[in-house]
Amino acid sequence: MGKIKRQSGKSYAYEMRLKWLRDQLSNIRGERRAVLEEGLKQGREEGFEQGMKHLVRNIAKKGMNVKEIADLTNLAEEEVRKLLKD
Repeated sequence: MGKIKRQSGKSYAYEMRLKWLRDQLSNIRGERRAVLEEGLKQGREEGFEQGMKHLVRNIAKKGMNVKEIADLTNLAEEEVRKLLKD
């Protein structure tokens, strides 16, 4: 059988510090990934809202009323009014 090598106190402390640093790096990467995903989600939502606002305004310019736009876009009439007002 092979011999079990005992670590010196300094070597053990070094290994524990290295493990702690790797854990911290992993935590930072995980948090960064979560923040990035949340930012992408928020960006998609804002982009969708801006696109819908643009669409509703263009349809209104063509002469459709609020009720027709609501039916066409599956939005509530109140939401259509809000998009036209902003």
